[in-house]
Amino acid sequence: MRLISLVLVLAVLAVNAEKKEKNPHAHGFGDDIEWVKWDNAISTAMDVHKPIFLLVHKTWCGACKSLKNAFRVSTNRGDLVKLSEKFIMTNTEDDEEPEDEEYAPDGGYIPRIFFLDEFGKRLPVDNKKAYPNNHYYYPQVADIIKGMEKALKLVEGEGKKETESKKEEEAKEVKKADQKEESEEKKEEEKTGGCPHAAKAKAKKEKEQKAKKEKKDSAKEEKKSKKEKKEKKDDASDEESKEAKKEKKSDDKEKKSSKKSGEGKKKEEKKEKAKSDKSKSKDGEKKEKKEKSKKNAKTEL
Repeated sequence: MRLISLVLVLAVLAVNAEKKEKNPHAHGFGDDIEWVKWDNAISTAMDVHKPIFLLVHKTWCGACKSLKNAFRVSTNRGDLVKLSEKFIMTNTEDDEEPEDEEYAPDGGYIPRIFFLDEFGKRLPVDNKKAYPNNHYYYPQVADIIKGMEKALKLVEGEGKKETESKKEEEAKEVKKADQKEESEEKKEEEKTGGCPHAAKAKAKKEKEQKAKKEKKDSAKEEKKSKKEKKEKKDDASDEESKEAKKEKKSDDKEKKSSKKSGEGKKKEEKKEKAKSDKSKSKDGEKKEKKEKSKKNAKTEL
């Protein structure tokens, strides 16, 4: 009877605690652990280079409710929370469960707990020694803590191996570069009769010649650029000169046309004047004749 009462009290405490949770992704497993949504777990893990703790459970599952209570009241809760800081912690409830077979290798029983690398791949950590038929079933918090510690050792070991491998590769590259340099120096020495000073002098001379050639090429390019600019300027000047000549020719033509028109007008005026003078002369002659005729008539009388 006392046992039943204790279980009921624990269940009520768990329900009340779940209601008070601020993190919607905690699902009753406690706000003192930083739970993240499964959809964001892998990208977050890759950003911070941490392994992933994945817990799959259902609201209707009795074993899942028992695990939730164990999480709440375990005397190892402090260690669990401390270790959780080294993981990206995620728990999926009901339909949130990932469909990938990677997370149901020995069946779809619940609850299941997986320890994954930062890319979401399962690490070789399980509880099959205690549960041969359900390798990823962890009903006790103490077993979960052991699994977390094992996962961290594996990840740290892989990290060390990766770092060592990188260092070895870098050392090989440096060695290769040194060997290449030594080989080139040796070739130069052979060319100069084995004298290192002569090889250095030759290298210096080659460097100076290269610099001189670059300077010469640069001056050549500059000269070419100036020449092109001058040609462009001359072309522009020629165009302007052509335009000016064209305009002058047009003006001369206009003036000539105007002059011709003026001369024609003068000629016409001269012609009119001559005509007028002739007419006047005829009129004068007529008048003179008339006067003479009158005079003669008077004389006869």
